[in-house]
Amino acid sequence: MYNILDFTLEELQKWMKENGESAFRAKQVFSWVYKEVWNFDEMKNLPGTLREKLKENYRLLIVSNCQAGYIEAFLDYYQFHDLVEDIECFGNNNKPKAENIALICERNNVAKEDAVYVGDIQGDYDAATGAGIGFIHAAYGFGTIDADVKKISEFAELPEVVKQVF
Repeated sequence: MYNILDFTLEELQKWMKENGESAFRAKQVFSWVYKEVWNFDEMKNLPGTLREKLKENYRLLIVSNCQAGYIEAFLDYYQFHDLVEDIECFGNNNKPKAENIALICERNNVAKEDAVYVGDIQGDYDAATGAGIGFIHAAYGFGTIDADVKKISEFAELPEVVKQVF
């Protein structure tokens, strides 16, 4: 999956055509993004079928080992609720990260081959591989990974590296 914010207009027009939509729909999406509307369901001038396609292809789910309420506080503070579809953490269910990754994939109908976990420590890598999904190392974070994996040095690199993984 890709971050729609990282597409150029031309790239999004191409995606629209490849998915059976008119290229002008890309300009409609860009106008909503300009207005800081991040939720595809709120882009009312787009056909429902297109909104569903966009939601199917661009999803963000968060899994953490944090305490209950921490992810919600993060989302509140940065006003990211509309960008994130679902969350899970140890504090909610006392399950290890690998189980929570598998759980959130199952709960959201995400096939393991279509998922990638972005993390910064060996434990994140171990959890992702334990759950059977891909991994990208956030090398700007706190740790190193004892495996040859794709990495990003800053968050802005993520969309390009995700394309390499899939």
